[in-house]
Amino acid sequence: MFSYRRQLYLFVGVLLASVLVVSPASAERVKLEKNRVYGTVDGEELSYDFAAPPEGNGPFPFLLCIHAGGWQLGNKKSYRDIVKELAERGYAAATIEYRLTPKHKWPAQLEDVRRAVDFFRANARTHKIDPGRIGVVGDDAGAHLGLMLALTAAEKEGSKPVAESHRVQAVVNFFAPLDLREWHVASKWAETMIRIGFFKSSDQIVADFLGTSDRSAPVYAEVSPMTHVTAGAPPVLTFLGTDDPLVPVAQARKFHAALKEAGVTEELVVAEDRGHDREDINHDGKAFERMYAFFDAHLK
Repeated sequence: MFSYRRQLYLFVGVLLASVLVVSPASAERVKLEKNRVYGTVDGEELSYDFAAPPEGNGPFPFLLCIHAGGWQLGNKKSYRDIVKELAERGYAAATIEYRLTPKHKWPAQLEDVRRAVDFFRANARTHKIDPGRIGVVGDDAGAHLGLMLALTAAEKEGSKPVAESHRVQAVVNFFAPLDLREWHVASKWAETMIRIGFFKSSDQIVADFLGTSDRSAPVYAEVSPMTHVTAGAPPVLTFLGTDDPLVPVAQARKFHAALKEAGVTEELVVAEDRGHDREDINHDGKAFERMYAFFDAHLK
């Protein structure tokens, strides 16, 4: 059933994203390069951790991992173990930092994710990356940014060669908010947990991100993945729990119906009795295995 403890960990920012426990063999075989810099904005360095397969010269398909945290908390450490597991499975992978609110409002976060794509494409040879095979995975706010990266690039940069664009070839979304014009916390308990974790309301968190809490403001449409679905979008796999108090299943179904209508390859996995937590979604290991199979199908 629904795990209140896992939800509390998410909201208080202690365990903002679950991690994949990898085998000791993987930890020994894969070298994780930590705290490299992919860009600098106004003197603020943007860092990443990176791992490549322990064998072979590539070029390898590449996966960009984007952390959760309501656009204002969290860090790249939450994806370190997944990056190492991906390297074991034949991918080069990186987990990145991006500028956070309230200091940096939208679109700073998307600009940073795009900056990361530019960096890895420009340095593909050094990292043994195939610049034409890039995927993105994230959870919560990180998944939202991954979707915005993929959908807006497909919408606006479809005429550019892949190597000169921000286009990616596959996206895995763990419970991203998909239409912020309609997004509201589903329960008083969840709102209370948000106030405990962030010391502010959910409306204030979004206002920190977008500069306003007025859901009719144009920026709310601009920042919603739902409004950027086009036929050129890459394949999307979404995971969402039926007990998620932040992202309603109905919103995910509507988003995937729009993808399907546009002719986009899509999968929606609704996990019964699971909440807003990547570890909870992957409680039996099947979600990650499905994620790996999805990336294998579209990037390998």
